[in-house]
Amino acid sequence: MLGTGHPYAELMTAIAFDTLKFVKRLKEAGFTDQQAEALAVTGAELVEDNLATKRDLKDLERVVTRDTKEIEAALTRDMKELEATLKHDMKGLEAALKHDMKELEAAHARHESTRNRPAE
Repeated sequence: MLGTGHPYAELMTAIAFDTLKFVKRLKEAGFTDQQAEALAVTGAELVEDNLATKRDLKDLERVVTRDTKEIEAALTRDMKELEATLKHDMKGLEAALKHDMKELEAAHARHESTRNRPAE
């Protein structure tokens, strides 16, 4: 059986897989000690490798929460930069539009003044 000195003893106590009970059932079914222990170790490894513990989930939650906060901060920063850029661009467009409007008004006024002049 797996005693406290066995290399997998710590693994067996850290997971919800009762290796001692499993070994006992295998031996009752006719398996040798060696076979039962090999199956118990393999089963425990499968459980350990494929199941998440509450601690694993809490660690993952912390990482996801941290990453989410970092992404939110980056998005907020990017949105502020974009807003500033858009405001700057809009002011430039507004100035250019005002300039073009003045030129059009001046051209229209020149055109009207030449149109209304008596013919020579």
